[in-house]
Amino acid sequence: MRPSHFEPMSDQIFDPLQPRQSRVFLGILTLALCHAINLPLSSQDSEVFEMAQRYQMNWIGLIPYVGYHHVIMIILAISIVFMSILLAGCTSNGLTNVYLLSLSYQDIFTPKTSSLQVNPAFSKAFTAVVNTTTSLELRTAFIGLCLRENHGIWQCSSSAHNLADTLNGSAGDPLNMIWLANTFKAQMMFSALIFVTIPLVAIAIILLATFPGWHDETSSDGSERQVKPFPSRTMSYAILAMLALASMLIFVSIFWAHIGSSAGVVMAETLTYGAVRGHVGSVAMGLGWSTVFLVVIAAIGIFIMILSINTLSGIAD
Repeated sequence: MRPSHFEPMSDQIFDPLQPRQSRVFLGILTLALCHAINLPLSSQDSEVFEMAQRYQMNWIGLIPYVGYHHVIMIILAISIVFMSILLAGCTSNGLTNVYLLSLSYQDIFTPKTSSLQVNPAFSKAFTAVVNTTTSLELRTAFIGLCLRENHGIWQCSSSAHNLADTLNGSAGDPLNMIWLANTFKAQMMFSALIFVTIPLVAIAIILLATFPGWHDETSSDGSERQVKPFPSRTMSYAILAMLALASMLIFVSIFWAHIGSSAGVVMAETLTYGAVRGHVGSVAMGLGWSTVFLVVIAAIGIFIMILSINTLSGIAD
């Protein structure tokens, strides 16, 4: 039930570094410890605990103001953060772990052989080339590329030409791995669907923010009560349509990125006879599929809300 009266919180913001509020924070820890080991509370501890209870009640009093649509807004906001990090992968040294595909030269290379190889001598050419090169690792994402030589410092850029210029005149990339990674990024990866999904989700959040909240209303007998009207059906269906479209777009984008990255790893290792080792970025895939899950959950939540409103409206009629 919605409380008829709510006492607003104090103007003070909880800060554990402030002396009085740090006592409240420590009081909660003291109480938990005393209960755990069955120690009695002193009068001073009891006073601190009463202060902690007042702060706790103020925070709990805010819970009725958190609506169903607020939870969906938070879920969608988290999905936008995940998509932004995913798109920004490999554009700076702080995002080197957010990559779709990683390619590196094998430290000790033994060509892969098979009875199906009509020209087995061809693989020996890779042995002479790769075993004389330095250690090189390249990571590619939707927009950026990152390069590291001899396990040194990462160099990241959105332009493959800038990274290639750092290796010109050296034997650091005998198989033109930078060119391979840039070709993979340009022809295999498609980030436009994610760029379309972000504004769709953002607009859905803005529309959810317009949903009505609690307000006072005078009843027929003159008494005041707090009511919360149902949101507009047109607005609800518009949000559902946008989230359904966003769910399909982000699913297709992440599914294609996962399949493309896995295929790129297999092709790179096979065509170089094992001279190049590839990996699919687990962080990027985790962010991608988490985004799909969050957007789908939000769409299902809006759908359930619409069904519930329709059911309640039918009962009221």
